[in-house]
Amino acid sequence: MDERIRATTEAAVFEPGKIDLKLIISIGIETCPEDPSIHDLIVSADQALYAAKKQDRNRVVLAEVAYGLKSEKES
Repeated sequence: MDERIRATTEAAVFEPGKIDLKLIISIGIETCPEDPSIHDLIVSADQALYAAKKQDRNRVVLAEVAYGLKSEKES
């Protein structure tokens, strides 16, 4: 679903006042462990978001990938 949101956002065309705008989106995702701390989840997702932005933006990054626990191919 996350990749569909990113791709749909990228494909949308907006023409406010005859100026074409192209939107892109970066998404950071964290999975929820059994005993989640809201603070830890937000911090982890935020770090994944910054990893997505650092990697040329317009992408989805899982926190596990951002931390190097998984490769992008495994996610």
